Amino acid sequence: MSRNLHKPLLLGVTGLAVVLAAGYGFLRLTGLISPDVCVSDRGGTFTFSEATLEVVYTNCDTLAKDEAVRVYISRTSRSWFAMWLNRK
Repeated sequence: MSRNLHKPLLLGVTGLAVVLAAGYGFLRLTGLISPDVCVSDRGGTFTFSEATLEVVYTNCDTLAKDEAVRVYISRTSRSWFAMWLNRK
């Protein structure tokens, strides 16, 4: 008796997975949902005599909430070449 239930159950689960994957693919292709669910907010920039500190707050809402505060420290430079080389 239980052997007869395996095939319809397997077909139902597989069909549901195919429908969900096709729906997700359609929503991604049309642009209704995007994988970029992270929002970054610049907290502030503090300049000292020799260094610049930049505070960035990042909030990601995917399956779980992920929050981060990042502090970037860089040397204060005057030349355009030195500023071009200074990357995060």
